Amino acid sequence: HYDFTRGEHRPMTLVFAKERSEKALKEALAARRVGYRVRTEQLEEAILRLGTLDPEAFRGAGPVADDPLVEKIEAMARRWGRRADEVWFCAGVGRHVDHRLVAEAGARLAREDAGGIAFYEERPYTAYLTDEQIAQEVSALGLPMAPSAVTGPIAATTQRTVRRIYRSQIDEYFREAQEIDRSEGRVERVWLPT
Repeated sequence: HYDFTRGEHRPMTLVFAKERSEKALKEALAARRVGYRVRTEQLEEAILRLGTLDPEAFRGAGPVADDPLVEKIEAMARRWGRRADEVWFCAGVGRHVDHRLVAEAGARLAREDAGGIAFYEERPYTAYLTDEQIAQEVSALGLPMAPSAVTGPIAATTQRTVRRIYRSQIDEYFREAQEIDRSEGRVERVWLPT
C-alpha cells in the first residue's frame, strides 16, 4: 500500500472476491504498478454464479449476511490480515453483489476489532452518487465510520493507466464516470470505523 498522505510504504492487502481469470491477472498487475498486494481465492464471481452477463442481476439491496460466501471471505481476510498492517475491503457502494459480500465480511471483522480495517469506495459507481448517497450506502454495513481522503484530485494520467489495465471492462459508463471524477475534482476515499 502506498500511503499518499505521508509517502510511506506499509503492508496492506485489498480483499476481492474474483474468479481465476484475466481479471485476477489484471488486479495483480495493477497492484504491482501501484504498490499494494492483492489476494484472491478461487471463488466464482457473480457472472459465473448467476450465469448471466446482465449488470442489473449483480446489483440489489437484498440481504447478503447469510450468504455462505461471506463466511469464506471473512476467513480468508482474517488469515491475510495477520500479515498486513491494513486490510481494505470494498464498501459495497454501487450495490454490486460481490462487493457487498466482501464488505459484509469486512464489517464482521471490524465489529471484532476495527484496527487496520478500512472500506474503499468503488469507482466508477461513486461518480454517479452524491456524498450523502455514498454515506447512506456505507451506513448499510452497520458500523460507525468516517470518510478519509487517500489521494488528491483524481488525475487524467491515473485514469489512462486504469483504462489500459482494465481495457476489457471500460465502456461508456466507466468513461463518463472518469469525466465526472475529473470535472468535479473527486478524490479517492476510504471509510474508517470510528
